[in-house]
Amino acid sequence: MLTYLLFFFSKLSFAVDSLTTSQYFSNGSTLVSKDGTFELGFFNPGSSKNHYLGIWYKNIPVKTVVWVANRLNPINDSSGLLMINNTGSVVLMSQNKSVVWSIGLGTQKQAKNPMLQLLDSGNLVLRDGNSGNSLWESFDYPSDTLLPGMKMGWDLRNGIKRRFTAWKNPDDPSPGDFTYGIEMQPHSYPEAYIRQDTTHSWMNKSTSLEECRVKCLNNCSCMAYTNSDIRGVGSGCAMWFGDLVDIRQFPAGGQDLYIRMSASEIEATKGRKTKIAVVVVVAALAVVFGMLLIGFCIFRRRTKLKGSQNNDGQNEDLELPFLDLSTIASATDNFAMNNKLGEGGFGPVYKGILEDGQEIAVKRLSRSSGQGLNELQK
Repeated sequence: MLTYLLFFFSKLSFAVDSLTTSQYFSNGSTLVSKDGTFELGFFNPGSSKNHYLGIWYKNIPVKTVVWVANRLNPINDSSGLLMINNTGSVVLMSQNKSVVWSIGLGTQKQAKNPMLQLLDSGNLVLRDGNSGNSLWESFDYPSDTLLPGMKMGWDLRNGIKRRFTAWKNPDDPSPGDFTYGIEMQPHSYPEAYIRQDTTHSWMNKSTSLEECRVKCLNNCSCMAYTNSDIRGVGSGCAMWFGDLVDIRQFPAGGQDLYIRMSASEIEATKGRKTKIAVVVVVAALAVVFGMLLIGFCIFRRRTKLKGSQNNDGQNEDLELPFLDLSTIASATDNFAMNNKLGEGGFGPVYKGILEDGQEIAVKRLSRSSGQGLNELQK
């Protein structure tokens, strides 16, 4: 019966911005907004062979998809067909004529002469053709892209919660792990959030960090925990399960993340820290010992140099001939007062004549003198 009814529909054969009940929309057809910014049609994401109905920027060489209709129900061939049925509902069907996605208005909203239109803003709107009123908008059901004019949060009057969900991967636009939206809490202001899929995480704002630690340790699947709110001293609890991905270490700021580790890994970490500490201490002692050794060598060298200079002076002075006391006493007439030339700090000085007639001067050390060999040589 459905096949027979399609005979009365006409296929879109040129670029238009709207679809009416007398037309259908298949693979290869597109709707283009009046200003040519956005385009609606079927596409294959990445290397996938699945077909999806979506909206993308028309004039960007790399296809940038901003909205996907059948995120959870891809069409595995090129048989997709979009049309408005006789009840005013928009339906997307596959080859076997099964509905993979639809816009159901319910019994309270019956459209007269409905029209599906792609606006210049990128918003796909189902209108009542007579009144022009909007019955449904793609902006109320966003995918992963926030476009100008979109709203976030709750529409309490219509019971719509607008939030954005990342793609699972570049080849699959189905909802991924992260969601961005507005959260309403009793007796508080609305808060924006980015939240991971709850199958891999858990969060509670009323749980303390210590309670969070206990919960994580009691759950074998829990791999990490931290405060869900880092303001002030921190509050709340956030836990992650399974493999941890996309963790980054920041040189400043950031947030402490407590990661679960096996006992063997902790012991190995402690062992590495101990080895590092030992190496640092040994290196420091080696540096100190080296500096002391260098200082000692310099001191010894200077001492030897000074001693060598003193010995050289002594050797030069000690080249004078040595005479015994009897010879000196005979030469000075036994240190007679009439041979005394004078007296210094060392003691009295006498003149004398040796047996060969050579005149000499003799210094005699006084008993009260505090001088020594160096003063004698001067």
